[in-house]
Amino acid sequence: MKKHIISNFVNNEMITPDNIAKYNKIYNEENIVTISDFISYDVLNSIKPEIENYKWWTYATIPTNNVWKVNYSQEITEEIIEECNKAFINKQFTYRFRRCIGNHYDTCFCVSCRLNATVKSTEFTDTLSKIVGCINLKPNEIFLSNYGKDDFLSLHHDINKGDIAVTISLSCDWDPIYGGILHFCDEKKNIYKSVVPKLGNINIFKLDPDHGIDHFVSQVNVDKNRYTLVAWYSYID
Repeated sequence: MKKHIISNFVNNEMITPDNIAKYNKIYNEENIVTISDFISYDVLNSIKPEIENYKWWTYATIPTNNVWKVNYSQEITEEIIEECNKAFINKQFTYRFRRCIGNHYDTCFCVSCRLNATVKSTEFTDTLSKIVGCINLKPNEIFLSNYGKDDFLSLHHDINKGDIAVTISLSCDWDPIYGGILHFCDEKKNIYKSVVPKLGNINIFKLDPDHGIDHFVSQVNVDKNRYTLVAWYSYID
């Protein structure tokens, strides 16, 4: 897997001891830290064409045929769209977006597999560990997501996903009026933090073991793709 790791993925200027201490303080006080320009622009520019031309997207939707289990399909039908919209209006857990499904094979060198290997690497998890103040982290589920027009992810908690969640924005020239904004909510569903996708930004947020953290992605309302790498990690004692 070493050859699959993207070299110089993290912008070294952002991980100085002083910055690490600053990020750790924000993370401990607010349970969420957003770091701008965390990923190297050289890396972002090199993988941008691969992400934009990636052909193996799979639609993930809930519900399908009134079943609250994730459904994967190459295309999204009008029936599934209607069912997701109905669940959304009824304030039920629902979503529709495209994503990559796991690793392809050991020798695959596609951008999804390389990103997956990179954020699983010791180099990356060691940096995360310093920011959140733990000894080490074990990677759990990781995938590249693609939200297009009308895609969304309703309010949810990430329970049983791990101890921390990470999102890395890979979207260029995103404007808040486009939607696709990551919102965090309190117990009364009041939004207390909103994060607009910005190329190279990372969000690291702490997951309560009993409740997770309430958040959602608002509907994308323009014909533009919102690319995000999503990952969860667990503490290693």
